Formats: sequence, structure tokens, C-alpha cells
Amino acid sequence: MLEQLELKDIGKLEGIVGKTVFLHRHTTRQVCIPLEKGGIFIAFHYCDIRKPLKNDEHVYMCALPDKMYLVCDNKHIKELFKGIDKDTPSYSAIIALISLITERDVEGLEKLEDNITSLEDKLITGKHPDRDTGNSIVRQRNSLLKIKRYYEQLGIVTSDMLELTRDMLDPGQRAALKSLDRRLDHLLASALTLRDYTTQVREAYQAQIDIEQNQIMKIFTVITAVFLPQSLIVGWYGMNFDMPEYLWQYGYIYVIALSIITLGICIFIFKYKKWY
Repeated sequence: MLEQLELKDIGKLEGIVGKTVFLHRHTTRQVCIPLEKGGIFIAFHYCDIRKPLKNDEHVYMCALPDKMYLVCDNKHIKELFKGIDKDTPSYSAIIALISLITERDVEGLEKLEDNITSLEDKLITGKHPDRDTGNSIVRQRNSLLKIKRYYEQLGIVTSDMLELTRDMLDPGQRAALKSLDRRLDHLLASALTLRDYTTQVREAYQAQIDIEQNQIMKIFTVITAVFLPQSLIVGWYGMNFDMPEYLWQYGYIYVIALSIITLGICIFIFKYKKWY
């Protein structure tokens, strides 16, 4: 027998699971506790990996020997729950529901991978790093952090369930639960790999910024070096001494020509040495 409740009606579970277990649901993000009357109580935070930056939603499941309760407000989970046969045993219903919730997550992770690859391609082919790319990388890292935590808590729930229901599940149910636990391990490993991939893209983005800054500093250094002889000439002829060039009728033209020649020599040397 399966029954679905809204979050506002969660108080109905207190008399079923007991006050201690009921209050324990707020202590951690995930809960998997055996009940005195037989059965287990499960709680976790649901994260839609297609929109991971949305607020997580509370999901509670209670499996009794003859009945299973689902308490949540998420429309997607409620639709999946409706698709499970009402006569399904309570433990099998929990296993089936968690399996359905994570059934298409591989596709979601593949889409995230495609987005990260697009960011990497944009960095490689783009001339200059832009702020939008940096913001996108930050969003991807934050999304994968939430997804990682989501799979970690589901993995803890299924692992605890394997231990707590050792004598409650038949061989078929136990095999299904082990398969689900392995799938969650695989999804967690994929999320960690994508997070490492995002870190590499972020480092490439930072390297591009550093290269661009180095290029700017190089340009200023070249300009300073090219005009250094002119600064020397200005300082030399700016001294308060009587110089012969002051009385020479071609002195002004001489200084102009000297400045142009030294500037040309500097530019030639820099281009010949390929310093810019």
C-alpha cells in the first residue's frame, strides 16, 4: 500500500515513526533510521541536476511492513510515485522511486559536460577572456558542488539501508538495492570528474588572463624602453649649462634629428630581436 502526503501534512508521520525519529529528520541532510515497529524512515534533500542552483526540496519516505509513505511537494517526484504499482512492497517501492529519480541523471551530467567543453572551446578559440565566460565557469563549479553533495547523501542513504534492512529484504530486493547503490557511486564519480574538469577550465581561464596582462605589461615595457633615449636627450639638453648647440643655428634641427634617429634605431633593434 502506497500513500503520498504533502509537506504540510508531515505531522501525520510523528505517530507512525515516533517523536524521537520524527525530530531527528532536521539533524542532518540525510537520514536513514530503523523504526521500533519495524521498517525504516528516510529523509534527504532533492536536487534537480538540470537546474541544480535552485533551492533543494525536502523528501521523506517511511517504509513499514505493510505500507509506504512519501512526503514531498516536488511535482516530478510525485508523478514518478504515481507510476509505481500500489501493491508494490514498501521496500521495493523506495528502491524503485530512488531509481526513477536518478534514472535520467546520466543525461543531465552529459549535458553539463557539453557545457563545460563549450566553455573550454570558447577559451581556446577566443582572443580575449571575457567576464561572461568567468561567470559561467563559477556557475558550473557551484552546480557540480551541489550535485556532488546530492549524490553523497543518496549514497549514504542507500548504504545505510543495505545495513539496516539486512534481514528484511528478499534476495531480489537486496540485489536491486545493491544495483542502485552502485549506480549512485557511478554518478558521484562522474560529478567529481566533471568538477575536476571545471577546475582545469578555470585554470585555463586564469592563465589566459595572466597572459593578456603580461602582454599589456610587455607593451608598456617596450614603449618605456623605446623612449628611454629621448628621455636622456631631454634631460641632457635640459641642464642649465651653456652648450655649443644653443648657439648653433641648426641646433634645434639637430636635436630633432637625433631624437628621430635614436627612436628608429630602438624600434629596429626591438623588431630584429622580436621583443614585441
